[in-house]
Amino acid sequence: MEAFFDYIADHPGFVFEILLIPPAVAVFREDGYDTIGRVAFAFWLAGYAISLLVLVQVMGFLAGSDLRRFWLAVITLFSLLVLCPCLYFIYHFYESVVQRARDAGHGRAIAYLAVLPPLNLAVFAYLLWRPGVPPATLRRNRQRRRRRWRKLMSRIAALPRGWP
Repeated sequence: MEAFFDYIADHPGFVFEILLIPPAVAVFREDGYDTIGRVAFAFWLAGYAISLLVLVQVMGFLAGSDLRRFWLAVITLFSLLVLCPCLYFIYHFYESVVQRARDAGHGRAIAYLAVLPPLNLAVFAYLLWRPGVPPATLRRNRQRRRRRWRKLMSRIAALPRGWP
């Protein structure tokens, strides 16, 4: 347990590691074709702001505390009851960022930009401002049409091979 506190004291960027790794993993792993609207995204954004504030406050208290090691360990164990749900919510918020980017007609790249702290405010404002695109122009529909076309072309190309 002491190694954890020494790591926090020696690395002030620990909070940034906590705040960058789960969102990047969430963006990478989100592979569905779900979309959400601007209002639902605004609610997710409000929850994200609250959980981020709680997370930074608790981590800042733990990093700058002058308590003895025993009491700091006890407080850390109880603060994990707050930190884990906040990280869980942040993870799912970044999945909703990918879904909102899809609804706005963009890919996953804009969600990766939202992981970086200086750019995330601009990306969130853009995703709140940008209206959704019509369902016919969504990327998943275009890919589905291409898959059908490729499947048809591969069957046509396989016909001469099947003849004796």
